[in-house]
Order: sequence, then structure tokens, then C-alpha cells
Amino acid sequence: MSRVYMFNMVGRDRYSTSVRIIVNNDGAAPYQILNTYPSINFVPFSTSGALLGGSQPAGNAFIDSNQILTSDSSGGPCNRFDAVATPAAQGDLLAFVSLTDIALYSQAGIFLAAYAPSTDACREPDTHDTPAATAGTVYVFNIFSEELCVSSNGGAVGSIPGWSDGSGPVPIYTPSVQPAQRVLNASQGPGNFANGNNAIELDGPEGLGRFTLWIDGDRFPLNQSLLLFIALDHWRLTTTYGVVAAEGPVSRT
Repeated sequence: MSRVYMFNMVGRDRYSTSVRIIVNNDGAAPYQILNTYPSINFVPFSTSGALLGGSQPAGNAFIDSNQILTSDSSGGPCNRFDAVATPAAQGDLLAFVSLTDIALYSQAGIFLAAYAPSTDACREPDTHDTPAATAGTVYVFNIFSEELCVSSNGGAVGSIPGWSDGSGPVPIYTPSVQPAQRVLNASQGPGNFANGNNAIELDGPEGLGRFTLWIDGDRFPLNQSLLLFIALDHWRLTTTYGVVAAEGPVSRT
């Protein structure tokens, strides 16, 4: 039976609370996932639920179209996501969950969809990140099973292993990460992430890929860390809270 693997993208300055997820109104069996934090490079914690398909709700399992309610474990801000499609024909699915967004990927590393909360969501969560005292970091995640070599502005960021196969202590599908420094200008050294345009190149089993990543230094000061998630066909830049800053396609050659 296929499953939906849910990853909590919400980060905090240190180990803290968790996100609570209710699927199809089954409040008796909510999912709960710890928040991530800087000392583990914001690698997300996860849990999973059965993917049954069909149209008939069955406890907290996922069907073809789902209503999902997210909140923090203290009963704080919550959002309702309606008509979240989880097609069973895709096999296992990966859902990256924040309090403001759910991004869905196939196990093959293909971006499927992103879901914003309903207009009648409970209330807006606090999405403020606490900037560091020094230059921030861009944490680059590989949402694919194979190693991905990433470069920025002509210099190597690193070779990022594929997601975990679950054979060791790290849960299956957990993405691997490579930190890279934020700098003010691209001339300060290749392999870093500058304010403004960054030429990103990828080399992996699917061939060469590239995209241009714009980092708005006014919106995201240099001392604020960011997360970059790279799939086979799509990339997303988010704050450490999981709020999407930018996204777009990966061009393949």
C-alpha cells in the first residue's frame, strides 16, 4: 500500500514544538511532527499516513481529495487546506507542510502541486524569522533519490546525496542537505548565494539542469537564512518557517 510521507518545514531557533495535522476531519487520530531547527541544518522531521485512494473517507487515511487542517501543538494558528489531491496511482507521495503551504511531490522527485490555505483559514500564523547576528545560510535540499551536484555562480555548492532510503536511522524520503553561505555580491566568491540573480546549475542522472534564483536582499536581509528545495523539474526557495519566497521550473538540456 502506498503512503503519504509528510515533512514539517516549520523551523525554530531551537528544538521546540510540533505541527499537528488532521486529515479528513479525523481529530481522534491526528498526525504530529516535530519542528526542525538550525543545529540539524533544518532537515525536516516526518511521519506518514496510508494512501487508500477513492472518494470515501476512512479515518486519517488519504483519499483522492482531502481536507487537511494544520496547527501548532499548543493549539495556535491553524490553516485549512481543501481539495488536496493525493492520487494513489502515483505511488508514495511526499508532502512538505508548513502553516501556510503544502507542496506535493512524487517519489520520483517530480513536483505535482502546491496548495494554499482556504480563505476562511483560522488566522494568519506568525511567519517572522529571527535573523542571525552573522551572514545567513542557504540550505540546499535534494528531493530526489539520486545524488545531485549543485553549483552557484560558477562554483560548486556540493554533491548532495539523494533522499534517505530508510535503511538506516534516517526515515525514508528525508531529503539530504548542503549548506552554503549567503553573500552580498556574486563577486565575493563562487559557490555562494548572493543578493540578486544567482545562476544555478545541476548535474545528475537526468542530465544537466539550470535555473536563475533571485534573492531579494531587501525582503530577506543578508543575516536571514533560507531553504532551497530542488526537485527534478522544480525549485522552491522558502524562509526557515516554510513561507515560499520564490519558485520556478528547472530547465533541462
